[in-house]
Amino acid sequence: ETAPNGTMYKITGSTESGFVSYYVRRNGAVWDETVANGLQNALDASTMPHCLVRQGDGSFVFAPFSWARRAVGDTGSNPAPTFVGRTINDVFFYQNRLGLLVDENVVYSCTGDFGNFWRNTVLDYIASDVIDVAVTTTNVAILNHAVPFNDGIMAFADQVQFSITNGEDGLSPESIAISPVTRYEVNTKVRPAMIGTEVYFCGDNNGSSIIWEYTRMSDGESLTAAEITAHCPRLVPSGVTKIIAAQNLKALFVLTGGKEVYAYQFYWNGNEKLQSAWRTWTSADPVIGGEYIDGNLYLLVRRIDGVYLAKAHLEPNA
Repeated sequence: ETAPNGTMYKITGSTESGFVSYYVRRNGAVWDETVANGLQNALDASTMPHCLVRQGDGSFVFAPFSWARRAVGDTGSNPAPTFVGRTINDVFFYQNRLGLLVDENVVYSCTGDFGNFWRNTVLDYIASDVIDVAVTTTNVAILNHAVPFNDGIMAFADQVQFSITNGEDGLSPESIAISPVTRYEVNTKVRPAMIGTEVYFCGDNNGSSIIWEYTRMSDGESLTAAEITAHCPRLVPSGVTKIIAAQNLKALFVLTGGKEVYAYQFYWNGNEKLQSAWRTWTSADPVIGGEYIDGNLYLLVRRIDGVYLAKAHLEPNA
């Protein structure tokens, strides 16, 4: 007897056959793989990261994103991603995937499908499918920030920093590799900054801040982390709020919420650093935020009558 259109069956797998159980639904003359009945398959868009979209007239719209539903399998063969019911700590992009950090896990969307965090079939694990992996360490390592760096991602926990890499054929569930590279107690409230092949992050030490420079040399194997505040250990106070990178100036600007902006400038000649200089700029008002864009340092300053946006032109010819 021919099954009516829309009829669903569960195909039971076994260890002997090497197949997992899966579900099919009749669609005309074919049977399509489908999802089990009675499951919560949608992600709550109101509690997920939102999207800022530029419109044709130059305006922006900030709104929930369109997240894919679970379309195949069940809670065993296609479980909910790790971030469901937990706090997402960071969002980033890597190799045409959207990445999320949650607790000790790194979760990547399907390749080219930023809103899809589900497997597309339970019959096979294809290279473009979702990736959900945990870092391996003897201590609890809650991941707070992810920075795309050289041939992978550098992920920061409060006491350990990890390198997340993949093979030559691209990022896939089989090629991903996670390993600890440095062990520093860092200020997890401050996002690390990247300039070229260097990543900068900070920590607190007896009322002062330490700024580290992590470098992966050109041979791809030498891993170093230098303390660039070692020659002026009391200059930058504790409680850094932001590190601003100026790529073309080879400079950093460190904010602490006070009136001072701590500027760091460096110069490399091959693998030898010839300049490592700090200086202090003083504002008339507390500096609470900032960004470097196209040769200009933009600073948010707090005055008696409100918050103002200041701009300093820092190009060499200015």
